[in-house]
Amino acid sequence: MVYLLNSQIEEADAIVLNKIDLLSYEEREKYVKFLETNAPNVPVFAISAKEHKNIAPVVDYIMNTPAKLKEVDIGYGGEEFVAAEKKLSWYNRRFFVKREDDTKFDGNEFIDDYINEVRKLLIDNKRNVPHLKTFAVGGEDDSGKSSLIGVDYDILHDKKIKEEHSSYRVIVNARAVCESEFLADIMEEALDNICKKYNVKCHTFFIECFGMMDEGRS
Repeated sequence: MVYLLNSQIEEADAIVLNKIDLLSYEEREKYVKFLETNAPNVPVFAISAKEHKNIAPVVDYIMNTPAKLKEVDIGYGGEEFVAAEKKLSWYNRRFFVKREDDTKFDGNEFIDDYINEVRKLLIDNKRNVPHLKTFAVGGEDDSGKSSLIGVDYDILHDKKIKEEHSSYRVIVNARAVCESEFLADIMEEALDNICKKYNVKCHTFFIECFGMMDEGRS
């Protein structure tokens, strides 16, 4: 992971540190200093896309600064690159959960329990997920959006479902520090456990889990 971080820093024309609304002033200064030290000739922008903070300087830089088109040999395809990418996976799933007796249940609690079950299984297996987002819809236009930026962080709720419903449509998107086949098993086990807890049936419409080094997607 350190190898990939250093490689990306070396290639960068500019670095954007997002989600500063989740950081204290001291944390933000520490991360900015780290980036400026490791990329001395690259501008670093600290922003919050959610709160629209410091966006203008980033836009101005992108629109008015020609790309340097650096030729940096970071060893794509080399042993270090392959070893690092084998530890990273993408996961996407769209599914529908429903109680057969049509009794209503709390969609926010269902999603939180699902995310926490994923968290638990990842921790138990010494893996992590720096990016996990869920989008759930119940009824005609009642939706919620939640995310997790690491197993050591609290769940973030950008928007909560307002009412209880008997069924929900859910989209899950994740980028995990975990081998793809192992991640697929963890995500499947987590969903099965929570569906049993809430006594709901799950119908999956789409699922994919893959890493850059995989020969195909599963």
